[in-house]
Amino acid sequence: MSVPLLYDRQRQWIDDLLRLVRERGETQTKLEDRASNDRAAAEKDIKAARQGLKNRRDRALQAAEENFQRTQRSVMERAAVDAKANDDELAKSRFRIAKEMDETEEKLREALQERGWTATSVFDAAEKDAKGEMQKYKQRATEVVARAQQIWHEAEQWLGDRGVAIEDVLSRKPATLATESVGETQAATDANLKAADDLFGRMRRLIAPKLLPLPVGIAMFVVFEVLCCLPAAFHKSLPPSIEAPQLLYLIGGIFAGGALFALVRALIKMVGTRQMLSKGEKVARLLDKAEAGAARLREQSQADYDKAVSELKDRHVRDQRTAQNEYQPRITAIVERRAYLHSELNEKHQTAAKRIQQKRDDDMHAAE
Repeated sequence: MSVPLLYDRQRQWIDDLLRLVRERGETQTKLEDRASNDRAAAEKDIKAARQGLKNRRDRALQAAEENFQRTQRSVMERAAVDAKANDDELAKSRFRIAKEMDETEEKLREALQERGWTATSVFDAAEKDAKGEMQKYKQRATEVVARAQQIWHEAEQWLGDRGVAIEDVLSRKPATLATESVGETQAATDANLKAADDLFGRMRRLIAPKLLPLPVGIAMFVVFEVLCCLPAAFHKSLPPSIEAPQLLYLIGGIFAGGALFALVRALIKMVGTRQMLSKGEKVARLLDKAEAGAARLREQSQADYDKAVSELKDRHVRDQRTAQNEYQPRITAIVERRAYLHSELNEKHQTAAKRIQQKRDDDMHAAE
């Protein structure tokens, strides 16, 4: 039969369907293999591209980092150079100003010190002269007192040997000396001491007081006894009217010599004592005045020294103050001027430092 049967057609259909399924599976496997190969190739290309991009990016980043580092170093070095130049300029300016100001201040302080030394030297020299003058007067007063004490001692011994106590000639009133200046006091003191010395010398040369000491009295007694006993030695040559035994003449001569000696001794003592008291009182008054003058000489010399030293101190203080008033304001002005200039330099330095730092930050920002 020319027309296939339905069975054959269905079988043919099933065979075609199986063939189509088989072809489809083969085609799908081929497509999947090709797609897998294509994906692997694509992934490999993508990976290679990524690696290339990464390598290029890394090289670009490295180059940019190196360029940034160079720029940063350049900026930092330029900023450091500018900062160092700014610091050097500050140091030079401060050194120049300090040197100029210090030299001027040193000259002014040396001038002030020289004025102070001059004033002090003048004060020391004047004080030394005043002290030497005071010591001279005090030494003279000491010599006057020593000489007066020596005269007192000699007078006391001399009067005591002649039976007059020193208290009998002492003045009952204290001696005074009304002199205004040290020269007048010294002249009056020397005059009183010289007058006392001369008067004591004249008193010692008086005849009556010389006859009062015991050895002289014994000699006078022997002389009077010998003179009164001379008739006993020459009784044989006497006239018969007055002739008497030799013993009688001897006893009478002894009694007569003693009486004559007592009378003459009493007269001499009365006269000598009167002379010694009169002149002794004058000597005592003169010595008292000399000692009072010596004390006044010490007081006046000390007072004059104190007054002179006080005036010298006042003048020294005035000279020091004058020098201070002349030089100290100029020194103070220099110190203030130096501080002002240093302050201006510091402000300029800080302004320049801030400008350098700002420029560095701007350059760093631009480099970044």
